[in-house]
Amino acid sequence: SGLICMAILFELLTFACCGVKNARLQVVLTDYAAVLESNGLDGLRLSVYYIDPSILTRFPLTEERLLSFESVQRFDVDNAQLLQNIELLKTINAEEMTPVSNTSVLDARLCCIFESDRAGQILRLTLGGKDNSIFVNEVEVENCELLRDLLAAFASEETMRVLVHYFDKE
Repeated sequence: SGLICMAILFELLTFACCGVKNARLQVVLTDYAAVLESNGLDGLRLSVYYIDPSILTRFPLTEERLLSFESVQRFDVDNAQLLQNIELLKTINAEEMTPVSNTSVLDARLCCIFESDRAGQILRLTLGGKDNSIFVNEVEVENCELLRDLLAAFASEETMRVLVHYFDKE
C-alpha cells in the first residue's frame, strides 16, 4: 500500500514537472512563431557558436562559457538568408520537440541564438545534453535532428564537415 502510494506520487510529480517543461517550451516557441509571422521577420538573425568536437574541456561548458570560450567559432545568418528558408524555420515548434524525462547536465558545444530587432534574443538552441539532446531556452528536448537540418541549411560545407561529428555518433 505504501509502495503504491509512493509510485502514484512519483508519477504525479513526473507529470507535473513535464507539464511545466511543456508549458515553458510552448511559451518560448509561441514568441518565436510570432516573429516568423511578422513582415520581414522583425529583422531576425541567427548567430551560431561552436567548438570543434575534438576539443576537450576540464568541465562541462555552460552557454555563457561556450560563447566566451577561447576556441569558439562563429558564423552569422542574416535576415535575407533566413527569409529564404522560412519553411525550415517554421519546423522549430513544440510539436517537433519532446522534453526529456531525465534531464542531463548541459555541456554546451554548439549554440544557435535567434535575435530580432524588436524582441531581442528570442530563441536559443544549444547542443550538449546526454544522448545528443538539445536545450531550447534551457528546456532539454530530444530532437537534435532539427538542429542538424537547420545547420545544414546555413553553414558552409567546411563548417558542416566539422559539425557533422556532433550528429553522427553511432
